[in-house]
Amino acid sequence: MDEPVTERGRGPRPRFLNAGSGHRADRVSLVNDALDTALRYSKAAMGNVQLLDPEARGLRIAAQRGFSDAFLDYFEVVDDTTSACGQAMLKGKAVVVSDVASSAVFAGTEGREVMLQAGARAVQSVPLTGPGGEILGSSPCTIGRPTAC
Repeated sequence: MDEPVTERGRGPRPRFLNAGSGHRADRVSLVNDALDTALRYSKAAMGNVQLLDPEARGLRIAAQRGFSDAFLDYFEVVDDTTSACGQAMLKGKAVVVSDVASSAVFAGTEGREVMLQAGARAVQSVPLTGPGGEILGSSPCTIGRPTAC
């Protein structure tokens, strides 16, 4: 089931989706279209788009498909490198985790348990970059079984 960009019914959209040039509706459509395309091509069951939020100093979920509220609450803002999307942001390149349960990326973190409880057993997180190479966000796609991504 497709879910549009929302704050899960908990208030207004983040300001960073409204800032800059372009209309908010265009940005929302762009984020949702990008996520749908990524999921279609990756054949992933779940995914999200996170955009850099300067005020939160991290990546904030702007669109998602298939995740529980517990997952969305935990990963609402990623501001460290203890996740695939945080590492993709730091390194500026894709990070592939073929098995969340045994990955060094999630070892010893609460995020590992949140991922497993959500049924996310593998993840590929790709940084979203602007024309000058600056990091704008991340688009992780996850699947429910370990895989050789």
